[in-house]
Amino acid sequence: MFYDIIDLVKLGQAAEIVATVRSDTPSRKGCMATVHRFGGFYRDIELEATPTTRLDDVWVRGGLDKKAALVNVSIRREGEPNIQLGWWSLGDQIGTAFARHPVFGDFPHDGRLSPLWFRLIKRGLPLAIDPKFGEIEHFAVGEGQKQYFSYVCQKKGPNGQPLLMTRGVDLLADTPEGICLLDAMVDFARGDSLVGRGVTVEP
Repeated sequence: MFYDIIDLVKLGQAAEIVATVRSDTPSRKGCMATVHRFGGFYRDIELEATPTTRLDDVWVRGGLDKKAALVNVSIRREGEPNIQLGWWSLGDQIGTAFARHPVFGDFPHDGRLSPLWFRLIKRGLPLAIDPKFGEIEHFAVGEGQKQYFSYVCQKKGPNGQPLLMTRGVDLLADTPEGICLLDAMVDFARGDSLVGRGVTVEP
């Protein structure tokens, strides 16, 4: 039989635990047998103190042939919840569309925003862009609450050479996805598609 007294004791304070014996309760051997045969505690009584966060159960499945073992561990935490209700608000970036273009290399996007982009996409270049800057080909465009943004685009430079530009894409952050995407764009810029090999990165 197990009794949980966690709500009745406090850490660091003395606690008095009193246990009584009752012989008037029926047992499997009958009430008379209980009264006459047992006059006290006939089994061990143990007190167990456990931390609020502890290993609740552990079992191991051995695999001798593979020289490996599967270890399953259950962790239990008691006490006040470690989470609380929060509020969220819609940012200025609502959705993003990606062109199927070699500029992204093997970086997956499936034409739309995915969790891989969550740490990369910031605030892009507001659209529309003044025509005086020339014709621009957009590879990644995002929708905001009030306007659209360009994140990856290409235009011709002063001498007619193609220039690959990014805005609001955190390529310089020390993240695996940022490094992967930056490498893909550098490889694209070094290829034949950009004769001038011009690349500008603006955070």
